[in-house]
Amino acid sequence: MKKGTVLNSDISSVISRLGHTDTLVVCDAGLPIPKSTRVSIWH
Repeated sequence: MKKGTVLNSDISSVISRLGHTDTLVVCDAGLPIPKSTRVSIWH
């Protein structure tokens, strides 16, 4: 998927910066996230 044209440029950029143990979740605002979860937003 990373080599194809399925992803837009913003998502592709984030994927290229992921490390070996990083996790990426793509979801909508309805995803329940516990308050104890660390959330990072990259721009």
